Amino acid sequence: MIAMLWCLALLSVVVVSTLYTSRTDLTITKHYADQMQAYYLALGGVERAKAILYEDQLKRQEQAIHHTGQLEDAPQLFKDVPFSRGLIRVGHGANAEQLGTWTYGIRDEEARLNINSASREELAKLPGASESLAAAIVDFRDDNDQVTPGGAESDTYLALNPPYLPRNAPFQSVDELKMVYGMSPDLFPGEDHNRNMILDPEENDGEANQPMDDQDGRLDLGWSEWVTIHSSMANINAKGEERISIQEADETELTNIPNVTTDIAKAIVSYREDNEFQNIAQLMDVVPSSDDDDDDDNNNRGNRTRNRSRGSSGNKLISTDDFKTMADYVTVKTDPNLAGRVNVNSAPKEVLECLPGMTRQLATALVNHRSSSGYFESVAAVLNVPGMSEQIFKQLCPRIGVRSDTYRILAEGQIQSTKAKKQIEVIIRIGSGEITTLAYREYP
Repeated sequence: MIAMLWCLALLSVVVVSTLYTSRTDLTITKHYADQMQAYYLALGGVERAKAILYEDQLKRQEQAIHHTGQLEDAPQLFKDVPFSRGLIRVGHGANAEQLGTWTYGIRDEEARLNINSASREELAKLPGASESLAAAIVDFRDDNDQVTPGGAESDTYLALNPPYLPRNAPFQSVDELKMVYGMSPDLFPGEDHNRNMILDPEENDGEANQPMDDQDGRLDLGWSEWVTIHSSMANINAKGEERISIQEADETELTNIPNVTTDIAKAIVSYREDNEFQNIAQLMDVVPSSDDDDDDDNNNRGNRTRNRSRGSSGNKLISTDDFKTMADYVTVKTDPNLAGRVNVNSAPKEVLECLPGMTRQLATALVNHRSSSGYFESVAAVLNVPGMSEQIFKQLCPRIGVRSDTYRILAEGQIQSTKAKKQIEVIIRIGSGEITTLAYREYP
């Protein structure tokens, strides 16, 4: 009897152990299955966002509108969309007041400063930057070992422990900013060490876990909110048509531009014989051309040059209002894409302030103007901003645009019953009939 009882006890232990092991295996299997489903939900969120962006681009081109801002905060499209056993959300938490708060929408990369194309002067105006740090960034990305005053090249990096070399080529990821000599973690990446733009628990617990943070319920993004390497907008007008190059087009082609008459087209061609167009703002400097028959005669050429000189003081052919009408149809570049341009319809004042000729007051005025008067229809509409002069605009014009073609999508899939979740972030560019993925990242 005692032996039988011992056998039963041992069998009970074996059964309980087997059941526990089986339950653990089932739990692990279910957890893995939930994680996989959450992953595919997140992936579905990415694809859904791509489709919405592509449809939005087609609608905007039909209406000849560059920017609407409708997808930047659109909970009706991106908040907790039910699918199967879970939910799909697309958004970000950059301005979260409380832990876990999302803004449901899509952010564009053209709202950021491109560290591969920004000048040293522009980089030095980023919040918290210094002249030496800006110089070090330029040295890190250039293709030589010549030290920019205040910067750092190979000798400086080889003296570090452990030693390494600067890339001496364009940044392949903004994360490489961590390797730039003099870069502080407070500037980049700030509190958002996994760079998902969501205030995660470990980013709001003080010194309990890395990274260290101020536990204030807000996500301090540092430069993570303001820099990119992917910004590039198509060199097309609001209708999706290629712009006309005022540097290369002949008189007949130039007359296809709104408000450009035969006389204006002739004056543009005449102007560029002595003045290469650096940006479209120079159209406001074009003056009436000479009607001399012999254009090859040196005396006539000299007279025409003097006429332009006299006309530049007040005899301009293209008024500011005319320029505003034609600005979206012209370009000085034939490149299909304009890398590094900043979208003045979406960029925050911290980025706008970095651009040539801009000050904090003017950047604030620009943001306030677009909030009160609506988005800019073309770069020329920036001239309507209080305090914006033609001189400042000519500095600013080559660095700005009013559209976005590159977007950052952060999608999360969550299983409702177990709260298992997965986040996927992609950066995409929408072209003519295609969507290109530029970057991909998964978060747990």
